[in-house]
Amino acid sequence: MTSGRTWLGILGMLIIAIALGYKSKLSFIYGIALVTVVSWFRGTAVTYFPDNEQGNARFDYFKKVVDITGLDMIITPFTRDLAGAGVAIVTMLYVDFLDTSGTLLGIATSMGVIDDEGNFPKSTQAYSVDAVATMFGEFVYDQDVTQRLC
Repeated sequence: MTSGRTWLGILGMLIIAIALGYKSKLSFIYGIALVTVVSWFRGTAVTYFPDNEQGNARFDYFKKVVDITGLDMIITPFTRDLAGAGVAIVTMLYVDFLDTSGTLLGIATSMGVIDDEGNFPKSTQAYSVDAVATMFGEFVYDQDVTQRLC
């Protein structure tokens, strides 16, 4: 009970408990965010990055994790490697399909329109609308990126 990290953890749990008392759906986010942000600052008793070799190694790794890569570094690897581009396209297709399926299932369930077999009316049209919107959104995004690069 003498460690600053212990007290910071207790403070985070108290924030969560108080927010839960007020029936906040974001109570865990509040507590975790507070503890996380406070522990980022170096030179404090509760830091995750103390001023030693281990803390410096952790901080260097943290900087790599939160680094934002430039757009040219993201696009360049796929310009010469068609197999890599194919893997990226299939991955995005799979992610978009799962995202659409989850969203449509959640909405249809909350509306109460799912039948006994797990189907809902006009699901083909719903998937088609999402596919067209995804293609149009990518087209608009690519136009914007092309104009910025030129």
